[in-house]
Amino acid sequence: MAVSVFDNAPENEGKANSKNEMTSVDWVSMIQHEIAKYMQNQNPMVNEASCVNFTGFAGKDFSGYSSSSSDKSKGAWIVYSGMHFCLILIDLSTIQVQRWRPPKNLREKYGSWALITGATDGIGKAFAYQLAQKGLNLILVSRNPSKLKNVSNEIQVESPDTKIKTVVFDFSREMQSGIQLIEEAIKGVDVGVLINNVGITYPQAGFFHEVDEQVWMDIVRVNLEGTSRVTKAVLPRMLGRKRGAIVNIGSGAAIVVPSHPLFTIYAATKAPAKYLKNYGSWALVTGPTDGIGKGFAFQLARKGLNLVLVGRNPDKLKDVSDSIQSKYGKVQIKNVVVDFSGDIDEGVKKIKETIADLDVGVLINNVGVSYPYARFFHEVDEELLKNLIKVNVEGTTKVTQAVLPGMLKRKKGAIVNIGSGAAIVIPSDPLYAVYAATKAYIDQFSRCLYVEYKKSGIDVQCQVPLYVATKMASIRRSSFFVPSTDGYAQAGLRWIGYEPRCTPYWPHSLLWGLLYALPESIIDAWRLRFCLGIRKRGQQKDSRKKE
Repeated sequence: MAVSVFDNAPENEGKANSKNEMTSVDWVSMIQHEIAKYMQNQNPMVNEASCVNFTGFAGKDFSGYSSSSSDKSKGAWIVYSGMHFCLILIDLSTIQVQRWRPPKNLREKYGSWALITGATDGIGKAFAYQLAQKGLNLILVSRNPSKLKNVSNEIQVESPDTKIKTVVFDFSREMQSGIQLIEEAIKGVDVGVLINNVGITYPQAGFFHEVDEQVWMDIVRVNLEGTSRVTKAVLPRMLGRKRGAIVNIGSGAAIVVPSHPLFTIYAATKAPAKYLKNYGSWALVTGPTDGIGKGFAFQLARKGLNLVLVGRNPDKLKDVSDSIQSKYGKVQIKNVVVDFSGDIDEGVKKIKETIADLDVGVLINNVGVSYPYARFFHEVDEELLKNLIKVNVEGTTKVTQAVLPGMLKRKKGAIVNIGSGAAIVIPSDPLYAVYAATKAYIDQFSRCLYVEYKKSGIDVQCQVPLYVATKMASIRRSSFFVPSTDGYAQAGLRWIGYEPRCTPYWPHSLLWGLLYALPESIIDAWRLRFCLGIRKRGQQKDSRKKE
């Protein structure tokens, strides 16, 4: 129930307030303290406060600053808290940047106003106080009007010259009306700093199959859609003034354990493909009428698995089914027509009815949408933004929730979620921001389920392809580094049941290894230039259509 998220844990609006999060925050605090002492020993002029400048402990770089100014931080920390022992192996260039970077004059550089979401508790409240001390006026956004009033009064006692506007907005309810309130509040003011802090978590720890659907739907709505929509409301004014700072609060819960990408090449020669029918005699594939999903459908049929194909186009589903059965006559196939951009609940109901008496042992969550072509975030229309989140995030999550109980009952199963190199292999995918963000969700969702259900006999995996010859990628011909959909699917089947994240097609791992060795700033610059070219060609194509 949505109410339980807020009523049982009202502090959740600030990100680090559940028991699980508090544990990680205490751990980070200990590490921060040890690093501070280490730095003070290196230079007595450095005080502890100047060292403790972490932001949610989320991301590849542990120091909370953009890695664009230096190469990747490749440090490691080994902590044994029981003996208060901390061995720090850390890139000294990281410390140098942290020590000598002067704080910016936020008001002068960005603007005189700051907007903070989730401003009445935790991190958001602390940001509000600190920004007021720096001389910025505040727009505080929260769902609780009495808490907003209390925080505003407290800030104005300490910083009487600060102007404060409050916006009452419950991100789990009517999103559009809340965004309109924010747009009204920022009219006529130069919002230079945006702190996207609003977020909720589970009321208490629980396995995915135990989580009420409304709870995780609220989490998606508040944490993903809320952040995206507020950014979209504020960004155009920053672009107009050509200045601004946007800070999105992440979480230590989102850190992915790093792995060496080139391991794939070695492992591919050593690990035998699993016998997939041991999981069950049926496989369910979403998005099976084109691209990677179609490749998986054919390869699974070749392995002798029966298929449940889930797609939105009944004609294409029939064509694919007929093609598979003409080639693999003994395979049974059931088609389910679901438009993931439409009524997902009705579609998931159809899926549940179809698989009720089937031993679905393999689930391929392949359905996904991307941009028609590259575009800046402020150019993404509301319909596209909604569909990206609905199809890529909500679709994958709800199908998994529908199939998982049967696997748990049989104590075996394999779930493969198709991610993207846009979220994992490269440090950023500019002009595809929301698409990349949804695929980052898929990666972390998969990793968490892998840990939750490994002991229940269920293997969960995020596969990370780079470019494959598909319509979505606008690539017609395959090559050594760009496999065909069948070529990728063959490699993908071989990897089912192994690592929670993998790049099955080994030439992609060569590219990953190359990219991993380069400074992120170089990759960012190349990728931006590449995507700007795609955007230009897409705009030209649109112009020709209008003529």
